[in-house]
Amino acid sequence: MGRIKKAICIVPLLAVMVACGNVSSTPKSLETATLVGITTTTNVPIVVTPTPVSTISVLTITPTNVVYPFQLEDKNLGRQIGNPRYSHDNKWLFLPTTAGVFVLEVTSYQAMRLLPYVPRYLNDIVLSPDEKILAFEYTLISVADGQELSSPKIAPSVRIGTSYGTINDIKFSPDSKLLAVTYYAGQLDFWRMEDSKLIYSLEAESVVFSPNSELIAAGSDLDKNPHIGIYETQTGNLLKDWVGKRAEFLNDNHLAVETNNAVRIYDLTSGKVPYAFSGKYVAFSPDEQLVALLNGAWVEIYQVATGKLLYRLGGDLNNVDYINLRFAPDSQTLLGYAYWSFCCAGWQHKLSLWRVDNGALIKEVRTFYDYDFSPDGNSLAITSNNGLQILNTLDGSVRIELKEITIP
Repeated sequence: MGRIKKAICIVPLLAVMVACGNVSSTPKSLETATLVGITTTTNVPIVVTPTPVSTISVLTITPTNVVYPFQLEDKNLGRQIGNPRYSHDNKWLFLPTTAGVFVLEVTSYQAMRLLPYVPRYLNDIVLSPDEKILAFEYTLISVADGQELSSPKIAPSVRIGTSYGTINDIKFSPDSKLLAVTYYAGQLDFWRMEDSKLIYSLEAESVVFSPNSELIAAGSDLDKNPHIGIYETQTGNLLKDWVGKRAEFLNDNHLAVETNNAVRIYDLTSGKVPYAFSGKYVAFSPDEQLVALLNGAWVEIYQVATGKLLYRLGGDLNNVDYINLRFAPDSQTLLGYAYWSFCCAGWQHKLSLWRVDNGALIKEVRTFYDYDFSPDGNSLAITSNNGLQILNTLDGSVRIELKEITIP
């Protein structure tokens, strides 16, 4: 893990742990925080100048192509591409379809324009913090005109020995100056957006940026010895290494690290552990006052400062292969995406919404492609083979439902 590589890529790995512990109402000392749990049971803009590869402009709307019955699944190729993403200023919703990427105005969810680019694969779409670039796997397109950028030239896959690894994840730094690309072969590449230069690569399978973009936490489990390395973002210099599966930066120079069915919050300045919790797949509320974790079959919500257990949610999450917990931006709602795979019998998933103030289940959805919270936390966009739905996060009611799109 601490070695910088020039042209080798590495394979990311999802960490699956099983957690269980005992309840504790208060955290212990800074040196040895005690785990708490239950036995039963988730920006400063910079200017990026796109270099178009062609002169294709945004699609011109005429009386013959005003209404678009859109598809969120390419049935010929058997791939889903309906990954909705809100802009950070809560003005737009980007909706990839088989016709291109629609830009919907959030007040009415009326399409204002169409970016004529059709994503090739199911991979998530990512909007840069400065809202200038949309990333689709190895392709970057300009939000301004929908043109594909000619650089940086991101490889769609890499080869290590006799194995190939495609792209697993792509992330922009919070200041939009760097682009991190993770491959299923185990390599993490860092591109500098200012000059489209590949500045270094790491042996790692996952990455998170610190809020100020100065540090990264890169995770690796290739040697069956899972660990998290803290690096200087600009240089790739290794600063510290922890045993751990997953990590998340918090404010005030703190880092949450998952390992051995527990989440420990480290003070990066002192090295002490002021808080620790039993569980995995950790998520913090935006104000970092609350933490949610999977503990056995339950999702548990704690107060961070006191270690007090507030709610136990679910109870039907035994043997889950993966869960993504995410607080809404207003901290009023907790979302849980759970995924199960079955040997020779396919898979299933579900999406659950809970009220944070009382732990009540708001809604459960089992047929969907992807989802995204609006920045104000009031809405949840969900796509499926039935189109786009906008849910009210307070009660789960459907605010908007679209099966076709009209551009004025």
